[in-house]
Amino acid sequence: MTVFDWVNMITFEKREWDSFTETEQSVFNPFIINRVLSMTKDYIPIVDMAQTYPMPNKKLYDFYKDVIPKKKVWSKYIKSNLKYDDEQINTLAKYFECSTREIKDYLNILAKQDIDVILNEINGYSKKKKKK
Repeated sequence: MTVFDWVNMITFEKREWDSFTETEQSVFNPFIINRVLSMTKDYIPIVDMAQTYPMPNKKLYDFYKDVIPKKKVWSKYIKSNLKYDDEQINTLAKYFECSTREIKDYLNILAKQDIDVILNEINGYSKKKKKK
């Protein structure tokens, strides 16, 4: 089962947790399910509430199944599209005193404006505006 199959089970099919095989249950990933469900604007408060109280997978599935209304849902999965070259990533790694792998995670958290300000302060990176 894919994450999108799980979302379909939660939002439309509404099967009981015990009807899934152990293999299917082991694929259930709360982090990814929360992330995909939160792409639907109406479900953000529900996902926020579910994340406030840690629950086992069965309880989380049952919670979503019972709280979310039964209807077909399509959510566009939003991916980060920030691109930085290796030199900029290395500069940020030195600034934050961490690895380049960690910086790539930070890029998804930090606002693009904040990253640009840091790069501009350190090495003078900036996008030069054309004058008319």
